Amino acid sequence: MEKRIMSKEARQSNPRRLLTHVSWVLGTLAVIAIIVIFRNLDSESAHGQTTPRRTTNVKTAAPSKSVAPNGVVAVVNGQQITRDQLAFECMRRFGPDVLSGMITTYLVRQECTRKGIRIGEDKVNAEVARVAESFGLTATHWITLLETERNVPEAKYRNEIIWPQLALQALALKEVEVTDKELKELFDARYGPKIKTRVIMTSDATKARQLLELVNQNPEIFGQVAKDHSEDSNSAAARGLIPPIGRNMGSPEIENAAFALNPGQISGIVQVADQFFILKCESIIPQEFIAAKELPQIQQQLREQVRSRKINSIAISISTDLENRSKVVRVFGEKDLQKKHPQTAALINGRTITLTQLANECFDRHAEQVLEGEINRTVLRQEVTKRNLTVTQRQLDEEIRRAAETYGYFKKDQVDVNAWLEQVKTEYASIDVYIRDAVWPSVALKNLVEGQVVIAEKEMAEAFESNYGPRIEVLAIVMKNERKALEVWEMANGNRTEQFFGELAADYSIEPTSRANDGRVAPIRRHGGSKAIEDEAFKLRPGEISGLIGTGDTYIILFCLGETEPIVTDINDVRDELTKELHERALRIKMGQYIAKLMKSAKTQSYLPKRTVVKKTTRQVIR
Repeated sequence: MEKRIMSKEARQSNPRRLLTHVSWVLGTLAVIAIIVIFRNLDSESAHGQTTPRRTTNVKTAAPSKSVAPNGVVAVVNGQQITRDQLAFECMRRFGPDVLSGMITTYLVRQECTRKGIRIGEDKVNAEVARVAESFGLTATHWITLLETERNVPEAKYRNEIIWPQLALQALALKEVEVTDKELKELFDARYGPKIKTRVIMTSDATKARQLLELVNQNPEIFGQVAKDHSEDSNSAAARGLIPPIGRNMGSPEIENAAFALNPGQISGIVQVADQFFILKCESIIPQEFIAAKELPQIQQQLREQVRSRKINSIAISISTDLENRSKVVRVFGEKDLQKKHPQTAALINGRTITLTQLANECFDRHAEQVLEGEINRTVLRQEVTKRNLTVTQRQLDEEIRRAAETYGYFKKDQVDVNAWLEQVKTEYASIDVYIRDAVWPSVALKNLVEGQVVIAEKEMAEAFESNYGPRIEVLAIVMKNERKALEVWEMANGNRTEQFFGELAADYSIEPTSRANDGRVAPIRRHGGSKAIEDEAFKLRPGEISGLIGTGDTYIILFCLGETEPIVTDINDVRDELTKELHERALRIKMGQYIAKLMKSAKTQSYLPKRTVVKKTTRQVIR
C-alpha cells in the first residue's frame, strides 16, 4: 500500500500531471470565456478603460507573409478559399456564441466605465502569478504550460479569462472568498472516505418495494437482481457496482443513505426526484492518505477550484442583470429581423454590431479549425465533380434517417427523424451546418466508393459468432509493469477465489472500470479486436486464472466466471441484419481510406498563421 501511495505522490510532483488541473481551471472558467470575449485592446479604450497590453510570448506573423495579398487564405488544387468565405463559414458555425460574448463585452466595459472601475496590467499580473502559485509554478512556467499543452495563448488567457474575473469581482463589489466550510466540503469529496456500493434503480415505486423485499431475503443475490432489474444500464452491466460514493458529490439523499450502512447492509428505498434507489454497502474506503508536505499545495488547488466556481456564478448573474437592464436586440439568426436590418448582427442600446464585425470576430477566434474542414470539403467536392456524380436531396434525407435509426431515435416503432434533428441542434449551430459538415460529406463519399464493398462468407460467419455467439464472463486485472504483474499473478494463484481476485483488481488494476468494479468487465467475445485475449479467455474454465497476457504495453490477468449461452444459433435468422451491418462497416472503412487517399494527393497551401494577435478598440467592435 505504501508503494502505491508514494508513486502517486511522485506523479503529483511532476509538472505534466498539472495538465489535468489545467483542464478544470479552463473548464470552470469556460462560462467567463464564452460570456466575455476580450481581444487585445489598446491601452486606453474608447471609454478610458485601461487594459493589459502584454503579448510578448504570442507569435505573430506579418500579413504579407501569412495571408495572400488578394485576400486568399488557402489554395486547394488550384481553387482559392478567400478570407471572406472562411469568415462566413466561421460565423455560420460560431456566430451565436461569439455574438453573445461581444454583447456582454460591451455591457461589462460600459458598466466598468460608468462605475469608474479600472483594471490595470499590474492587477492582471498579480492574478496570473497567484493562480500559477497555486500549482507550485512561476507565472512564466504556467503561461508556457497553457500555450504548449492547451493551445491557450497568453493574450487570450490574460484578456479573456483573467481580466474578466477581476472586472466581474469589481462589479460585484466584493472579493471572492473561500470559506473553511467550502474548502472542507471539496476536500472530503476528493480525498475523504467513500462507500463502495451496489445499486438498484427503478422508476416504479411498487417494483422498488418488491425488489427490496427480494434482496433483503437473500442479500447474496443483490448483484444478480441489479443485473436483471435495474433500469440504469451502466451499473446493471456491472451487477449494480457504481463508482464509490463520497460526501458532497451532488446527491445528499444517496450520500446519507450510503454512509449510514456498514459492509453487507442494504438500505431502504431512497427516492431522488422520480427515481427509486436501493443501495448495498460492499466496503468502506478510508480517507486517502495525503503526505504533510503535499497538503498545502492541494489545499491551494482546491481553494482555487471553489473560487472559480463562485466567479462563474457571479459572471452569469452580472451578465444577465446587465442585459436585462439594457435594450439588446439579437438580429443574427432571426430571419424577420434580418430583413429589417440586413447588415446588422445585433443592436445594443441603439448601437450596432454589424455582420462584418461579427464575421471578423468569428474569423479571429475560429479560422484555423474551420479552415481544415473547408479544405477537406473542397477536395471532396472537386472529386465528386471530376467523376460526374451528384448528391441528391433524397440521398441526404436517407442519410439523416439512417443516422436517427443508428442512434436509436424511434417513436411507435418508426424512426423519429424530428427527434434526432432536435438532438442535432444541441451539437451543431444549425441543421444546415449539420448537413454541410456531416451529412453531405458522408453521402458524397458513399457515392464515390459505391460498388467497392463485397461481403465474404467468412466475414459473415465471424460477425455472427462475434455478435450472437457465446461470451466469456471474466474478472480482469490490467497492469503496466511486467514484474509487478507477475507478483500479482502469483498472489491470485495462491487464493483462487472470485472475491480475492476482485480485491486484487481493486488494489492493482490500472484500468478504471475493472478497478472500480472488483475486476468485472464486459464479457469477452470472439473477433472483438484482441485475438490474444480472446484465445486465452476461451481456453479457461470457471474458476481458472489465465497466464499473463501481454498486449502492447499492458499485461492482463483474467479470472473466468463462466460462459454465456449463444443468443442465436441459426445464422439465417439474422443474415439480413448482419449483411446490413457488415456492409455499413465495410463502407465506412472504404470511405475513410478514400478520403485519406484524396487528401494525401491533394495540393493544398494555407496562408493562415497558426496564431494571430488582433488589437481592437471598443469603438472598432461597437459602432
